[in-house]
Amino acid sequence: MKKNRLQHIRKIISIGMMRCANIVLWITFCAHPLWAEKPKIHIVYPVENQVVGARDSTFIYGSVTPGASLRINDHSVRVYPNGGFLDYLCISPGEFIFSCCAILGSDTMIVERHVQIPYPLQNFPLDSLRFDPSYVYPQVSTILRPGDLYEVSVKGTPDCQAFFDIEGLAWGIPMTERLSSYMPDASGFNPGESKGDTVWMPGIYTGVYQIQPWDIVQDAKVIFYLVDNHPDTATIESTGKVTVDTFAYSHDCLSD
Repeated sequence: MKKNRLQHIRKIISIGMMRCANIVLWITFCAHPLWAEKPKIHIVYPVENQVVGARDSTFIYGSVTPGASLRINDHSVRVYPNGGFLDYLCISPGEFIFSCCAILGSDTMIVERHVQIPYPLQNFPLDSLRFDPSYVYPQVSTILRPGDLYEVSVKGTPDCQAFFDIEGLAWGIPMTERLSSYMPDASGFNPGESKGDTVWMPGIYTGVYQIQPWDIVQDAKVIFYLVDNHPDTATIESTGKVTVDTFAYSHDCLSD
């Protein structure tokens, strides 16, 4: 009797150990715990190479894998339970990089977001004919389709005539000078005509070209010209180039 009972107990223990071993094996090879998931970062704003119209700070928001911690430019950022994040961080003029680092368990993911921060506007003396190389837009290459508007903007010596070329596509496209409002800061830049707290800066030239159905160009240079009354000419080339995507336009027309 005792012998049968001992055998029964041993059998129960053996079955229990086998079940435990199976659970351990499943956890080891099949289960996908939170700490095994690679962290991901999705930045909604700003987008890559965006020109951010801010002076010293701006918003950045997006999402990471829930449960991950996040640092942006060595600044700890609060992550909400659903993985969303929103913060207001310091920036500096020129090309600025948001370096985002998400950590989940022992895994790390780093994503960089590059943006352009305009330099503070400064007046140019009327006796010098030149462009401001920090204010030539767009600064990134653009893919356009027929019907799209290609808008450009530069800053140079006031009271001149300005126009631009899209190489291989259009030449001598006129630009219009306008006053640009700007809030002065502590950097000590030379202001324009001040009206209250707002500075009005001359010498901002804008232009636009509408892409036509027959336009075909790839990685075309965009060149700006500034002409004074003497007449002397200043030129500058945009870092951004133009490509017209006619294939997508033709496909849409056929679909319609």
